Amino acid sequence: MKNICIGLLLVHQLILSVECINEQFIGDSVYELQTDPKDIKKMKSVNQFMEDNKLDVWHEFVEDGSKSICIVRVPKRKQRALKKFCSSNKIVMKTQIKSLKKAIDENVKNTVPFWGQFNYRQYNSYSPMLRELYRLMICNFGYMKVENVGWSSEHRPLVIVKLRLPSYKPKPIIWIDAGMHAREWIAPATAMFMIKKILEEKNKDGNIKKLLEKFEVWIIPMFNPDGYEFSMTENRMWRKTRTRISGSKCVGIDPNRNFKREWGGIGSSGDACSDVYRGQCPEEAPCVRAFAQQLRCNQKRLHAYFSLHSFFQLLLTPNSYTPLPPKDNAEIVKFAFTFQAGVRKRFGTPYNIGPASFISIPHSGNGPDYVHDDLHITNSYIIELRNRNTKIGFLLPPENIEPSALETLDGIIDGVFGITQVRND
Repeated sequence: MKNICIGLLLVHQLILSVECINEQFIGDSVYELQTDPKDIKKMKSVNQFMEDNKLDVWHEFVEDGSKSICIVRVPKRKQRALKKFCSSNKIVMKTQIKSLKKAIDENVKNTVPFWGQFNYRQYNSYSPMLRELYRLMICNFGYMKVENVGWSSEHRPLVIVKLRLPSYKPKPIIWIDAGMHAREWIAPATAMFMIKKILEEKNKDGNIKKLLEKFEVWIIPMFNPDGYEFSMTENRMWRKTRTRISGSKCVGIDPNRNFKREWGGIGSSGDACSDVYRGQCPEEAPCVRAFAQQLRCNQKRLHAYFSLHSFFQLLLTPNSYTPLPPKDNAEIVKFAFTFQAGVRKRFGTPYNIGPASFISIPHSGNGPDYVHDDLHITNSYIIELRNRNTKIGFLLPPENIEPSALETLDGIIDGVFGITQVRND
């Protein structure tokens, strides 16, 4: 009877938590704004309006065919002002999600809570994710290691999953991290499914077998566990870490603005309440500091770096803070086109490729630019996962987890062997 009562209490707490998540989004809507991609002045005015009104930008301007679009969440009290601004500036404005509360209700109802059993076809809390990783390690002894490399601000473990053949000889490292931004649930779910796929097919799939013969694959399925848990229990649209900021009532640092390369530059903010807050110094966020240290310690073995994000199906190449191409751009372009073909072959999923400074909005202090510029690793990329459906955005249904993982792994494997062939030649 005691166990039954505890179970009922936990279910009741989960229901209350979901209601709490949804309550703050009553009246919010999501809009797509469209402009001519050549009209830089107009895009800048839109960005300034969104910054002045502290709107939640789901996706900065990105080229989509003959137009540039951005996606923004707007509370009810600011919707009239946005409509007036768009009308006076001749900006096309389309409603993509009329009731964000209703959309979030649908998105969170099938999540796995902290006491639940991990499910590869649902979005899981961090605790069942960790339990599943240790189960896999036991079941795949010699092929997988889970290494704790630090602790988050709220004292959650920061782990790296190391996949390799049972051998004492160190091999070049393919690094894949996910979950920098808390609300991008598809990224850690994709990473977890990729781990499962590699382990299950290590002796069956020729490409995966070849991958493990040449490389170690290091996967960080959850870069920012505090923010992720907060997005599951308190605020579905939370983006940053949960790092406490000295002298501010606001909480959290954007991990992808907190790396050393061009820290404090374009596309970041010194306002601690901003979603792109860069922190008071580089690597202030414990998760950034821990994983950046691992990257530095393994610099000589690092072969390629990938950071999984969402959404819009983009491969963002170095550099994000300048439109000038890097010196090693020829190899970068070679990888990008090979990845683009690989990611498309299974489900026909189209990806755009190019630097964020060209096909999206310039920004500084991100992980891939740090790895490329400071650690001198040519192939360092942000992968913005599916979907391009702007009526869904971050609320991607969980049935997308498996195809997202399979197509992304296809693209990475094809791209990695493409650049390996170039170097061997």
